[in-house]
Amino acid sequence: MTKYLTAIFTLVFSLQTLADDPVADPETWYREGYAVLWADNPGAQMEAMLGYYHDTVETHSDDGLISRDSKRDWLVPSLEQWLAEGWVSAELKELKTDQINATTASFKASWIDRYEATPEEISCGWYLADRIKGQWQFTAYADLDCAAHGL
Repeated sequence: MTKYLTAIFTLVFSLQTLADDPVADPETWYREGYAVLWADNPGAQMEAMLGYYHDTVETHSDDGLISRDSKRDWLVPSLEQWLAEGWVSAELKELKTDQINATTASFKASWIDRYEATPEEISCGWYLADRIKGQWQFTAYADLDCAAHGL
């Protein structure tokens, strides 16, 4: 009987700890961690941004092709290109989160992209994240048509 009570208390304590863990909530992880990195001097946040991605990222393109790249090969060239074009920051405009289960979540996000000399632009993307070794990590990405997805 003591063994069963110990197991029950351990389970309840573990579930409570998981519920209190902000990392357990993928929307909080996205809004308060990931999105913040893009808002202020994102060029200097590159290493921190990379920490939000799994080792390999799958990109699903509009033409149906799927590519797999290391997170560094996928993210760094895009950031460098945007910075060269005068991009200075991005602000999360809207986020739709769907936690599929305890280890999988998807996000649809719209961003306000700000540039030095050109008008703001709105961009949208879909992200898939998996909870790997206790941390959410993006594993897939696709560009989205903002209007078609209500963003």
